[in-house]
Amino acid sequence: MSRFGECSRSWAAGVLAGVSVVALVQAGPAIARDDTGAAGDLVALDSAIEIAQVEPTYAFDIASKPLPEAMIDFSAVTGLEVLYTEPSPFGQTAPALQGTLTASQALDRLTAGSGLRYRFTNDTTVTLEPIVVQDEGDEGTVMLSPIMIEGELDPLAPPPTGTIGSPPPPFAGGEVATGQQLGLLGNRDRLETPLSTTSLTADLIQNQQATDLYQVIQNLPSLQATTTPNQGVTNIQSRGVNVNVSSGAIGFNGTTNLLTNSELSFVGIERVESVRGPTALFSGQTTTFGSLVGGSINFVPKRAGEEDVTSVTAGYQSDAIGYAQFDFGRRFGEKKEWGLRLGGEFLGGDTQVDFSERRQRGVALALDYNSDPFRAVFDLRYTEVHQDGQTREFFGATGPTIPTNFDADTNNNQPWAFSDNDTLLGALRVEYDLLTETTAFAVASGAIQNRSSSTALPSGLQPNGDFTNNVISFRDDDNLNGNLEGGVRSKFTTGPVSHFVVAAANYGIQERNFALAGFDPAQAFQNNIFDPIVVPDPDIQVDKAVGPTTEGEFFGVTLADTLGFFNDRLQVTAGLRYQQMKIENSSATTGDRTSLSEGSRFSPGGGVLFRVNESFSVYANYLEGLSDGGTAPLTAANAGEQLGPIVSDSIEVGAKFNIGTIGVDAALFQIRDTTSGVEPNTNVFREVGKRRIRGLEITVFGKVIDDLRLLGGATFYDSEITESGNPENVGQNAPGIPDYVLALGLEYDVPVLEGLTLTGGVRHQGEAKVILGNDAEIPSWTSVDLGARYSFDRYTARFRVENLFDETYFNGTEFGELSLGTPRTFLVSLSVDL
Repeated sequence: MSRFGECSRSWAAGVLAGVSVVALVQAGPAIARDDTGAAGDLVALDSAIEIAQVEPTYAFDIASKPLPEAMIDFSAVTGLEVLYTEPSPFGQTAPALQGTLTASQALDRLTAGSGLRYRFTNDTTVTLEPIVVQDEGDEGTVMLSPIMIEGELDPLAPPPTGTIGSPPPPFAGGEVATGQQLGLLGNRDRLETPLSTTSLTADLIQNQQATDLYQVIQNLPSLQATTTPNQGVTNIQSRGVNVNVSSGAIGFNGTTNLLTNSELSFVGIERVESVRGPTALFSGQTTTFGSLVGGSINFVPKRAGEEDVTSVTAGYQSDAIGYAQFDFGRRFGEKKEWGLRLGGEFLGGDTQVDFSERRQRGVALALDYNSDPFRAVFDLRYTEVHQDGQTREFFGATGPTIPTNFDADTNNNQPWAFSDNDTLLGALRVEYDLLTETTAFAVASGAIQNRSSSTALPSGLQPNGDFTNNVISFRDDDNLNGNLEGGVRSKFTTGPVSHFVVAAANYGIQERNFALAGFDPAQAFQNNIFDPIVVPDPDIQVDKAVGPTTEGEFFGVTLADTLGFFNDRLQVTAGLRYQQMKIENSSATTGDRTSLSEGSRFSPGGGVLFRVNESFSVYANYLEGLSDGGTAPLTAANAGEQLGPIVSDSIEVGAKFNIGTIGVDAALFQIRDTTSGVEPNTNVFREVGKRRIRGLEITVFGKVIDDLRLLGGATFYDSEITESGNPENVGQNAPGIPDYVLALGLEYDVPVLEGLTLTGGVRHQGEAKVILGNDAEIPSWTSVDLGARYSFDRYTARFRVENLFDETYFNGTEFGELSLGTPRTFLVSLSVDL
């Protein structure tokens, strides 16, 4: 039978039989065969249908395993307790279970052919007992036989060696998924991944009314935003290391070098996946050495599912932003092998920051073909993001204190400042199953982007609020990125050892036509954050570049094998990646080469994972990464100079476990890398030393009880400069890394009013050093969110307040930058499923 399977009986008969028997098992003798004949049968059937209609559904992803272990997983998902009347279940093996089912449907599948029946003894307890078949003369006995559910529960789920199709199902609570995509390695279950990972779902994105990556990463304590949506760009840190989003370090369906920090809209996005630690072994590399040392982010695009989707959302964000979104999905063909998913977004209006306006438009199209043994998907995505009066990060600060007692909606830029970004992205991905568990894959993708901006870049914030605005203008910043990937994933056994082998290669290019940046020191002016001033637009003219100003190229080959011992309870992953990179910078006015940075390296990586039981894993890993040394900012004496690639490494030990319907991930990690920055005394951007970042990371998610869900955790940092050209810096904390980060989000379904959910969240960050060379520190801060949503019929209304108490705060970076936080923001939306 194919993966898609074919039912041997009609859907109507199957559903009717399933409902009837489920109800008989649940209700026991109360609706068993009685003496009333047909009338009694009809009453029993009506009761059965009524019970089945109110039974909730759950997302299951349970591998074939001993029945008691499968029942542990079943309990973790549903919250039901399973009891045994005798030890016979311990000799049974349960089949694999995937898909969205009721508890009764899941139990039907897990106990099929086992000679066991299940019985609900109360609302929270299930008892397994042998099926007793007695003589026809015995009265009062219910004779049951197991129900066989034929066909694939999720026909769109990819094989273990594929990625095209349905993503891993959500964990209990629906906000976090049970697995994620590890780039070239494909989809991996969370409990079988020797890395720290979190995959946030579309439900979380929609319920939080997020229109930008900044809003979503606030849920995870290991990620810090170093910009806000009002800057027109998004940059983040993972475990204290800059992800370098502007260099394409955000993945799109597992491929880097496509998305940049100026167009991270959620139009057409199903999941936001965070993988912590060096990830170049799995994710490939960006053309400009974009840092993947601290971790990476991957956007998983939406696909057409088995169920039709037609939804529309209208919303409002303060100060006066209105937006509309739509989502449409259908499957076509005799076996529903063709899929279409189309999404769009239109947003515009005044933001909550002084004299700031944002316009955002986007459309995402996904066409897929899914029929054994061939699968293919084509993604096309176009986005526009325009920001007038954009805020900007402060470059550096002086003095022992950072002022924060000014209004949170203050703009440190000018009304004439703007950022304009257009991006067209296309990606074709194909997979062919050479064998049952051997898949060949190939990807061809590319993106075209045009960016332009003008800004009064602020720098040198002082304790009294004084700072300097440097007028800078960029025009016709055109980027062309291209990627090719190909390889084979195979799952097989050699004697008692299982293997999951990946052999892959990828190649990428980037060509950037960067118009000469207008930067006139004579145009700089003094300003004050407590009493900001507005100056006329200097309208600096920018010359068109004579040719490409940056040309990047990379090539990589990856070979990895995950070996499983003792029925895969012990898994050892070993991999090696060869990376070859080159970046050439040229003068925008003459075309002459100004700098060349190139390098190659074999980067090893490996991990060990042990499944203590089906709900508990421990692991350790060692990974290396090759990343960008950085480009000198325009305010540096060596503006535009490209530093060479640097090598970093990471060690991590951790544990992942489920406590009922709660998931907990904990990890101890250490990252060592080389830091770049502008020396305060010389104003030269260069390698300034080495740092070591140690930390403890805890992430918690899932259902506390049926009506209460949580997502959050804590990260504690111990960072230190271990080498520096200035001996006084050795031993100091690394800039931009807070002492700790705490995050917690809660959702509570109000029992007395069905459909009403109350939401709340809090994020607290400790103090952080601004920059080496002075004692300035970023103050600790706390942001509180509150909200509610109400679902009725086909509608869902949502309300949310972010930064409820309008706290003024800063985020920092490893380069000594200070980014203003987002002021209090009101969000309201109404969604309807048509």
